[in-house]
Amino acid sequence: MALTSDEFERMVQAHLDERADDETIAFLRAHEHAWVDTLLRLLDRTEDAFDRAKRELRGGVRAVVLDDLDRECNRIDNVLTELIGPPPEPQAAPAPQLEVGIPQLQLSWTDGRLVAWAAGLNTDAESHEQVLQRLRDHGGGAIGWEPRDDIKIPGGRAAPTVSAPLASALGWVVALGSHRRDESLGVSAIWMALATAAAVELVAQGRVVPQLVQFRGGRKSNDGQATFSVRWQPALIDPTALSGLVDAVPGTAMASLQDQDRRKFAASVITDLVDSIVRTAAGQLEFPAPPPQPTSRSEVGEAILCRLDGSAFKAPTRIGAEVVRKLAQWAEPVRGTNDLRLVIQLDPPDEAGAWHAAVLVPSDKGGVEPVEVTLATGSGSRAKAVRAQLA
Repeated sequence: MALTSDEFERMVQAHLDERADDETIAFLRAHEHAWVDTLLRLLDRTEDAFDRAKRELRGGVRAVVLDDLDRECNRIDNVLTELIGPPPEPQAAPAPQLEVGIPQLQLSWTDGRLVAWAAGLNTDAESHEQVLQRLRDHGGGAIGWEPRDDIKIPGGRAAPTVSAPLASALGWVVALGSHRRDESLGVSAIWMALATAAAVELVAQGRVVPQLVQFRGGRKSNDGQATFSVRWQPALIDPTALSGLVDAVPGTAMASLQDQDRRKFAASVITDLVDSIVRTAAGQLEFPAPPPQPTSRSEVGEAILCRLDGSAFKAPTRIGAEVVRKLAQWAEPVRGTNDLRLVIQLDPPDEAGAWHAAVLVPSDKGGVEPVEVTLATGSGSRAKAVRAQLA
């Protein structure tokens, strides 16, 4: 016989209430699939009613209603268990397979020193001796590596490190750039090689300026003397090239530093590399003996020219500080990155044999214009930058 869904549901409910006769039970068993579907629908409806009663009912009637609905859920569960068996036991989710990488040689930088360590994704960091062996395998065994404090690496782990003065490892680091496909080299080692190559190119093109720095540490001198040394800084860095290095800085390269800005980190590395390259080269040149105890401006200037390798010297604090300030002022327009570059145009001599030079400024339209035009019509910031260049 054909029944509506409501009629069939009433038969299922009669069986739950133990009011079904033999004929009804036989009919339900003959339509077991529909019986199970109806029981599941009734169970969902009863559980929804139970949740709603818990939220909305208050007072003594709440406990009675909840008890009735709970018993109804149990009756439906019992019949479903008889028909289709108990629900399957929940299977424990398989433990995720931990991806494990291979240990790689990593390079970082801090305070003028190259820092080396080795680890891989979800692998234990290697010991000092293992790191030193990796360095020997890559041709860096002749460098004077020394153990230093552990650094924190991803995963809350600590990695033993060794370090060496940046100047002693320059050639070796540059050579690493030709081994980019070597899987035993981490991305930080390759990045450091690329940064070193960029610094070498800056030096080769002469894009460096000397600066004088005063040592602030130690005891304050009572004789009016202070300690100074020459440091070299990059000049006219191509902003696009620097941005490329900044974007590529891997976190492992900054592992020895905490909360360092990527741009500041990349600029600091380039500056330190340029300084190391030029001071190393200057150390191979022969200079006249510097004044043993410079006391005048000219003698301080002579000491600077004789100590381009960065070796320290003492000079009167007042005179030295004045030279520090003037050298900084002189180099300011070209230090670091520079988007504005003046063009000096030299024309052939005229009929009187006079040579004429013009100072031109790249314009926003792609050409150049006389510097006087920019100073008169350019924006305040642009005119200020031009004045600094001219100064």
